[in-house]
Amino acid sequence: MLTLTGLVLHPAELDFAAGAESRVWLLLLGVGVVIGSMTYAVLYGLARVPANQAIVILPFKLVVAAIAAYLLSDKRMDVQGWIGTAMSITASLFFGHKEDA
Repeated sequence: MLTLTGLVLHPAELDFAAGAESRVWLLLLGVGVVIGSMTYAVLYGLARVPANQAIVILPFKLVVAAIAAYLLSDKRMDVQGWIGTAMSITASLFFGHKEDA
C-alpha cells in the first residue's frame, strides 16, 4: 500500500519500482503475504492466552527482531538495546519460573 501511495504522490522518486520486473513484484508480494500471515498468527495466538503471559510474549518479538537485524544486516545494538533485551529475557524467565511454582 505504501509503495502504491508513493508511486502516485512521488513517481519520480520511485523510478526504480516502475521499471522492476514482474518477478520482483511477485517476490515483494510473497514477502508481504508471509509477514502479514505471521503477524496475524501471532496476534491470533496472543488473543487466546492470559494477559499476564501476552505482556511478556509480545515484547519478546523485539528481541528476535534485534537478533535478526544483527545476523542479516550486521547491525550492532547500543547499550540501551542490550539492556532492553536483557530485561525482556529476564521477564520471560521470571514468568516461566513463577508458573512452575
